[in-house]
Amino acid sequence: MKISTTFCGRRLRSMLLTASISVFVEIANLLVDKIVAGQILGEQALSAIALITPLFSVVFFVGVVIAVGSIVCYSYEIGKINRERASCFFGQGVILSVIAGAVLSLVLCVFREPLFALLDISRDLVVLTESFYKWFVLLAFLIPLNNLLQEMVYVDGDTQICNLSCISLTAVNIVASVLLAKHIGMEGVALGSVIAVVVSDLILFLHFLKKTNTLKFRWHLTLRDCSLVVRLSLVEACDYLFFAVFSSPAIRSLVAVDF
Repeated sequence: MKISTTFCGRRLRSMLLTASISVFVEIANLLVDKIVAGQILGEQALSAIALITPLFSVVFFVGVVIAVGSIVCYSYEIGKINRERASCFFGQGVILSVIAGAVLSLVLCVFREPLFALLDISRDLVVLTESFYKWFVLLAFLIPLNNLLQEMVYVDGDTQICNLSCISLTAVNIVASVLLAKHIGMEGVALGSVIAVVVSDLILFLHFLKKTNTLKFRWHLTLRDCSLVVRLSLVEACDYLFFAVFSSPAIRSLVAVDF
């Protein structure tokens, strides 16, 4: 009993540490691109990325809508020892993440011109924003799946892989963005973020090679289960959507005052 209690205590501390690292990384990654752009490329580059910040929130909103509900349903079914049904929710989460990423990227491409027209900013700032936007479109495709895998691997108890993935997400972003920004400017800042997410995904995929892995992909996609996932996620996900809605005019007004 003492050994079991000690093991559970260590496991709990490990998971709490991973959750804390995850929150820190989420905040840090929102700042990395801004800091790198501001320090290396100047104030206008910082303003250009600030204009894209609400779009990041929209992408995170979509990712959280899928991830939170999926892990709740997965954990519930695992608790009932219904692994087949749990695998259905994992598979559905992966499918929804890929579809959502593709739709986000498509929408960002289709509405690119109207979006930049609404910004109504100086030509120099438009050029910088467009340079970042080129790779942001790909980033929008990658983020939902990355969010889902982070949450699922965490729920599966692999805190080591989660920690490594989170730390690499920030570390690689910093190094790649700094190096690339010096050579290709704003595109390099965005490309650094893309590389960081890809590296993070590759690390997360290592979990699926372990014998302890219980995440099994099962092709599953039903309207009923999709709506259940969305309902369970919507309250938490709306934090990101509200931030996007309210920060957009604020950022736009500040940029207009400065430039």
